[in-house]
Amino acid sequence: MKRCCGCAAMLVTMLFASACDAGGSPADATQVEVRDSLGIELVKNASPDQMLELDRILNVGVIEGPEELQFDGIAALAVDSIGGFWVVDRHASVRHYDSSGQYRGEVGGRGEGPGEAARYMGVWAGDGTVLLLGSPRRFQLFSPEGDLVDEEVPAGGDGILMRVLGRGEGRWIVTFERFLPAGADSFRQPVDITVSPAISGPFVEIASFPGELSVSTGGAGTARGSYFHGTPDFAVDPRGALLVSDTLRYRVEVYDLDGALTRVVERAVPGRPYDPGWESAMEEALVAAFEAGPPGANLPPRTVNPAEVEPLMQRLVPSPPPEYLPVIDRLLVAADGSMWVERMDRHPEPAVRAVAHLVGGVRSGWRPEWFAPQTFDVFWPDGAYRGTVELPAEVWPLAVTGDGMYGVFYDELGVESVVAFQIRAEN
Repeated sequence: MKRCCGCAAMLVTMLFASACDAGGSPADATQVEVRDSLGIELVKNASPDQMLELDRILNVGVIEGPEELQFDGIAALAVDSIGGFWVVDRHASVRHYDSSGQYRGEVGGRGEGPGEAARYMGVWAGDGTVLLLGSPRRFQLFSPEGDLVDEEVPAGGDGILMRVLGRGEGRWIVTFERFLPAGADSFRQPVDITVSPAISGPFVEIASFPGELSVSTGGAGTARGSYFHGTPDFAVDPRGALLVSDTLRYRVEVYDLDGALTRVVERAVPGRPYDPGWESAMEEALVAAFEAGPPGANLPPRTVNPAEVEPLMQRLVPSPPPEYLPVIDRLLVAADGSMWVERMDRHPEPAVRAVAHLVGGVRSGWRPEWFAPQTFDVFWPDGAYRGTVELPAEVWPLAVTGDGMYGVFYDELGVESVVAFQIRAEN
């Protein structure tokens, strides 16, 4: 059965007696209301949680063995159109593996010459090319065989953070986050969404959104604000759309690549009230992190001075506190437009997660107690809710397909491997 959602000038209510799973077989009932409001499609999902099972279908990585199967500090991963994947870690190059996990080669390298960088921070794969985001600031476009096609250092100063969201309608979509001097006790740094047909630019701004909450630390200094006020996330549907999450509601806005709002996807879920009791748990987690020091540093335990903790607690505790927790943490979008939404409100220990957010850093540098199971809602490309999956604490999702997820698995010793899960077909 093929499903589709259409719009009309009047309210249209669509009650799907059955949805389709990965194999096209009937699933449990789903209620979706779709209507058109002044040319904007409003998709409201009202069905309760429908749990989906995941099967692990791939595990690539070794403690000892071939260097190409050893990973360290995985920061980014991209899935190509034929099920292969590209991995960014501390290795000098970005390595490529096929759908079975076999090593197929690498692109880039460490250095200052053409096609090289001091380190790599991001990767995008598709259309027969691979785009790397390197540091210092540069885009590098390679063929899958490893030949450098183009390289560009985008305009902008050191006070701009770049993030490649992807490619759609023949254009690259890149965010530029401007780190402006603090103008108030708390504020959101602007995130500019730009597009260009080529990595050489020019990148034209199509929209700007308030980004991560920041706080003033005195003078022109800024730092991360409270996790409990939410952080919007941005993703690209390769078919030609920009997705932006709300900070406090279950709401994802979809814009075309000219910056016009075209769709709003919502899901009705019970709100989880903010608990002031989390504040003491935050302080305990913060002190524990200070006393133990960074993971792997092998530093002797130390006593924490309250003067160190107080200014950090001022950033951790939301002021004013929200009535409910934010709902959405991260957005991951597949090549077919399927959307995976991480549920911030379903986190088992919000206080500990808030400390991890404040300290920041890549996942491989997190303390063991910061890891927790993660819940994702999965949506069909038309915005209809498909079901909910739960991932083990040891897995950090980095990329999704219509039916699966790729991420990093950390074992009890912190050794990393690339894993893939697939939604189990229902009988």
